[in-house]
Amino acid sequence: MRAMKFSAVALLGALVVGISGCSSSDADEIADGRVTTIDHKFGATTITGTPTRIVAADTQWLDVLLELGIQPVGYLSAGTMGDERGLFPWESGVDASAKELDRSAIQQVGVPLKAEEIAALDPDLILGGFSVADQDDFDQLSKIAPTIAGLSEVQVDPWQDQV
Repeated sequence: MRAMKFSAVALLGALVVGISGCSSSDADEIADGRVTTIDHKFGATTITGTPTRIVAADTQWLDVLLELGIQPVGYLSAGTMGDERGLFPWESGVDASAKELDRSAIQQVGVPLKAEEIAALDPDLILGGFSVADQDDFDQLSKIAPTIAGLSEVQVDPWQDQV
């Protein structure tokens, strides 16, 4: 278990150093050639290039992005459990320009995220989770940008799997 944690931290560190060390021309070269496929509960999503406009449609994905030093363009907040922006104290680094998604949609069972609200952010990646409740939600969001739903059938995926 300790070795697994060390490996995850080492990988995370390498990613952060690698991403932050790229000049703009290096980043463009990486973005042009990278293809990644992520398996999740609704199939697989292929991502081409390095996304820069990411929507974190659940708080776990928001935490992962922030840990990697990546700012989302939109996020699903903790709502009334958070501060005035709906953020937990450890999420205070979210840039003020990021748009808080309307939480009221997911507070009712069977009501999907507002796709038009997410589309207005012009994302190139949508990271879902429990907020992408069913295949219809996934299909609708996938028309906007590559979408990663929950990685498994559990409500909250382990952070190790998300990273």
